[in-house]
Amino acid sequence: MNKIKFNKPFYDVGEIENLRKYLLGGVDFRQTVAGHLKRATGAVKVIPTAGAAAAMDAYFAAMNFPSGGEVAMPSFTFPSAANSVVNAGLRPVFTDIDQRTLVMDQGCLKEGLSKRTVCIMPVHYGGASMDMDSLMEISLEYGIPVFEDAALSYGAFYKGRHLGTIGDAGALSFHATKNISGDGGGALLLNGMNVDDAFEEILADGTDRPAFNRGEVAAYTWRRAGRGGAMTGLTAAVLAAQLEKEDDIRRRRKIVWDAYYSGLKKLAGSGVFELPSIPPYNTNNYHVFHLGFKDRKARDVVAGELAAAGVEAFIHYMPLHSSSMGASLGYRRGDLPVTESAASGLLRLPMHAWLDSGDVDGICKLIARAVAHV
Repeated sequence: MNKIKFNKPFYDVGEIENLRKYLLGGVDFRQTVAGHLKRATGAVKVIPTAGAAAAMDAYFAAMNFPSGGEVAMPSFTFPSAANSVVNAGLRPVFTDIDQRTLVMDQGCLKEGLSKRTVCIMPVHYGGASMDMDSLMEISLEYGIPVFEDAALSYGAFYKGRHLGTIGDAGALSFHATKNISGDGGGALLLNGMNVDDAFEEILADGTDRPAFNRGEVAAYTWRRAGRGGAMTGLTAAVLAAQLEKEDDIRRRRKIVWDAYYSGLKKLAGSGVFELPSIPPYNTNNYHVFHLGFKDRKARDVVAGELAAAGVEAFIHYMPLHSSSMGASLGYRRGDLPVTESAASGLLRLPMHAWLDSGDVDGICKLIARAVAHV
């Protein structure tokens, strides 16, 4: 079969036209993006950012949590989430995950809470989330704010509410690997918080330039310690075109996701791997299709078969607690056994809007051939 890329953004002439409008016509699409995201997510306020990490950095900087405070978060996530915590002078306290959904385990979360916990940071994975009603009950009981890492979750919902809008705040990503891509970019979602100006000013290098741009002040000045994290005009131009066709992108990705599930369901009955598990309270955004193998050896056999045929399939997060940085925080391998087991057996299949049923059928056949040798 032809070589199949793991990911390929769904770009076409729309993005080119928007770039022309921005570069040659001076059209600024940032407010267009913010307005679209506000309508689509239902967030009280949306601030476009340079990426999800910038949104996380701004949140922890604006909240001014006491130095040394703890942030409960899963070890199964990308380092940028933990970097935002550490760079704010806080300590990540890693929790285990649910084996099936790969999101934070609620029981482990409660065990890890202490008087030093200043924030709970769930990570929504592959269209799945925690039981957010139960999480918000914990938040209310302990008086701890919730920041949702919804970097993978644009277009995913919990009981009809967009992920990232249920806690106090959340972050989205529009990296090139995401469903909707500005070849970068992200958004900070604020859900009723009263420190809007602080977030905007931090992202504008600590100045009140956003107020100046709105004509609210005659000149902008340095008001607080900040960092550059606002979305660029180039990113917004590309992202605005992507958002216009998000329904088509979602439809195409759903076809691919469903074809994988149908094509591999019988084979999953062999017990060699498990298919993705999306809780009934979630609406899938079809971002990732992953297989959970019983062990690393089985995963590597299938990955090798796919690679030999020119099909890109990858593992995902290496658990943060088992990294060298995790060791410096006092963690060791074996501390979070479910996370370690899940990560060692995870394989993500190609998933993007350019794939067709023939591509998926060929990949499923390759997997079946490899499984026969496991």
